[in-house]
Amino acid sequence: MVGKRLANRLLRYHEEQGANGALQLPYEKRTLASALGMTPENLSRAFATLRPYGVEVDGAKVTLTDIPSLETLAKPNPLIDNRGV
Repeated sequence: MVGKRLANRLLRYHEEQGANGALQLPYEKRTLASALGMTPENLSRAFATLRPYGVEVDGAKVTLTDIPSLETLAKPNPLIDNRGV
């Protein structure tokens, strides 16, 4: 599921940036899409599917308002989700 991959990546960036409920995407969305194996258009759709899980996007700024819900969706696995961009 594309949304799950994006959710895991956002949770990782969130942890790396201090876990304060907000994060900056460290790369352009085009680069992030490529790292996740999708087109920029699909990345936009994936962000839209994460809105019900408390993900709000404004350019490169992402606010996470319901982290427990996002974690439930993502089911992060450190062996898989802590690699790559």
